[in-house]
Amino acid sequence: MKLTTKTIKKIIKEEIKKILRESSEDINVNSVLNVQDGESGQLPLIYDEELMEGYSPSASALFNDYFSETLSEDVIQKLINLVDDDVAVFCLGQAGFQAQELIKAFDPKFKGIAVGSLIFDDQGDTGVSVQIGPNGLTIVKGQENIENNGKLRVGLGYGAEPDFDYNSIINPNHRMYDTYFSDMDTGSGGYGNQDVRGSVTVNINKIIEDVNSGKLGLNISGQYEGNITYKVGTPIY
Repeated sequence: MKLTTKTIKKIIKEEIKKILRESSEDINVNSVLNVQDGESGQLPLIYDEELMEGYSPSASALFNDYFSETLSEDVIQKLINLVDDDVAVFCLGQAGFQAQELIKAFDPKFKGIAVGSLIFDDQGDTGVSVQIGPNGLTIVKGQENIENNGKLRVGLGYGAEPDFDYNSIINPNHRMYDTYFSDMDTGSGGYGNQDVRGSVTVNINKIIEDVNSGKLGLNISGQYEGNITYKVGTPIY
């Protein structure tokens, strides 16, 4: 079969789309992957100081819901084509980050990917803030709390082992606990100077590496900018 220039261009275009789609598949964000027609899911994108919500895996619905008053139909269609009409690509793919930067130039309410606190359960404070970017999950605040060997002490409660969720990877009974955590200290509870806060060591470098390879998943939640959390756990498929 003889390949025409038009056919070759079409093949190249499809391959580029395939690569862009694959670039978004490594990051496993529960709320993005769970978006289905008719069912809402929070997206890791800030619009008007709140997390955006999606109601369809199709990006066209999202663009029309949020940007129909600030972007022309022509620009919206170009954005749809750029992200292959896929919410996951818009949120997490390389093409999506390009689309986000373009939208910021037209709509000041759109801030792009949210910055949030890194957590492993609803209990425990890492003191670290993270954000998804073209290079995956990165630390944007709290790097000074991490030791040179990539270890970080996570603050817990006082005087008792926290009542972690059964499925939290920080739960000592979870099958993945030993891969990422060690040296849990429940602290002590008393009066005044006797109070000692509990803590646990986490290999934060391995956490970031395994999130970016898809071995771990993220659940991004919250409502307003400033109270967003990136909870690390097992991935969904």
